[in-house]
Amino acid sequence: MVCPTYPVLRRCGTVVVVMPDPLEARLTNEKGFGPDADSYFSKTVDTWRRLTRHDLREQFLAEAKKAYDHEVPTIPTVQGLWIMFAVSSMKGEDKSGSLYRLAAYGMLKKSRLNQVFFSLNDTDRDEALKKRTISRIVWGFFCLESITASNYRKPDALQKPVVPCLFPEFDHENPANVDLFGETFTESSQQPPIVVGAVNTLCRVANLMKAALDIGKGSRDNGKTGVDDPADVQSRIAVLGELHSISDSLPPKLRHDVNFTPQTCFLR
Repeated sequence: MVCPTYPVLRRCGTVVVVMPDPLEARLTNEKGFGPDADSYFSKTVDTWRRLTRHDLREQFLAEAKKAYDHEVPTIPTVQGLWIMFAVSSMKGEDKSGSLYRLAAYGMLKKSRLNQVFFSLNDTDRDEALKKRTISRIVWGFFCLESITASNYRKPDALQKPVVPCLFPEFDHENPANVDLFGETFTESSQQPPIVVGAVNTLCRVANLMKAALDIGKGSRDNGKTGVDDPADVQSRIAVLGELHSISDSLPPKLRHDVNFTPQTCFLR
């Protein structure tokens, strides 16, 4: 099942990665279509819809719903539900989209990844790999939820993960950008360039985003604006101070003005 939001999604183990779409290059060269058309979706999807009058977005949602109705909790299904939320939100269907998002988190909880993580042994190579995979899944969804919650100005629907963050930290000895397969990024590499260590930093920022939203919710629940309450002010100062600390500690390769990539632009 191909998601229409991205060029092509291929599954590698339990990780979904974006791959270039060869069909897009051919279709978008047709007269009247291509890069001039503004869309949140893949150019292939928009071009195909114009040529055939078939909406791949609707077909994707219909197929994903069938899979959800008949599947037991699995990580690919959780990913599919979150993609359904993203597609629905971009179509302006926030209400139904939120149901997919919450369903994804409910299924993620039922998968009991935390228990599996702590039952694995670091000394076993295969189990250590599983631990890294679980950590990245859990923290990846936490980061996505932090971004989503900030957009809606509501507290996160997910709690901070109890498993440690095992995304790689920034490598000062080898700071070069890499491609989707972990190879050094060159002019011939497929976009986008990836900065090793950026997601690890994003996880730290996600914690701050959650803390800020929790402070705001506490103020509203107590009928306070957060301006005159000393404890609330101190909490905000602490969050802001930690944010400045992260910003000041970023190496040049994680700064957008030095290394212009999607990840560094977001960290800005």
